[in-house]
Amino acid sequence: MHSASFLKLNDTDTGNAGAWWCQEAGCQVHFLDISSEVAQDVYVTVHTWDGRMIPQQCRNYEGYHVVYGDWDTTGRAFHYGAQELPVASFSAG
Repeated sequence: MHSASFLKLNDTDTGNAGAWWCQEAGCQVHFLDISSEVAQDVYVTVHTWDGRMIPQQCRNYEGYHVVYGDWDTTGRAFHYGAQELPVASFSAG
């Protein structure tokens, strides 16, 4: 088993706002391409600040995060913490 991570900081302007799923002001879109030289199952989990780390006066956050994979037709929305996608079975290449 192998694990890899990706960290995105200071994402105030990605230049991708306006995609069909991102129409609200301030919406930011990030894309991550995954490929492999061998066939394998891939587990993808998206993390943001955990609710325990957000001051009580800031928990009225009305926005949300959505994670979605091409292999899965359901976008999963969440405010804080982590959200995982269903396992993706990738072919080689």
